[in-house]
Amino acid sequence: MYNTSYCLNEMDPLPNITGVPGGIFTINNGGTINPNTGQVDLSSINIGDYEITYTTIGSCANSSTLTISITSSADATVSVAGPFCIDDNEFTLISNEPSGIWSGAGITNDMTGVFNPSIAGEGSHEIIYTISGNCGHADTITIKVYPLPNITISSDTLIEEGGVAILN
Repeated sequence: MYNTSYCLNEMDPLPNITGVPGGIFTINNGGTINPNTGQVDLSSINIGDYEITYTTIGSCANSSTLTISITSSADATVSVAGPFCIDDNEFTLISNEPSGIWSGAGITNDMTGVFNPSIAGEGSHEIIYTISGNCGHADTITIKVYPLPNITISSDTLIEEGGVAILN
């Protein structure tokens, strides 16, 4: 009929009916279900267990009940980071939930999200944070790493006290 476990971020489940069609669906605990099709509205439901009952009508009415579990969805949203200069210190990236895996250029610790600009190198780098599992989620950010500016100071001009020097 249904699977037995759903994540809040999934599409609304629709049952496969075996047996007598034309029955009525109900759900307990304040869940919302289409009584004719059995489609559960996950956007109006809370985390927990729900009993769905399908009842046939007629002289030989019968019913069947199934318990489904609704679990929370992971939130792998990553906070924006950077930009960085190539010689900046390592930086620990931040996500909404721990327990995921970090990947991408410059990640030196895939468990804690440590990003090292000098290891990543100059340019734009895609960093991915993934929480696996049934209700997993992933987020991607782009971190820019800039080179150090090329500056030169020339000592071929004498400047008197109180004078002005122009550096190119």
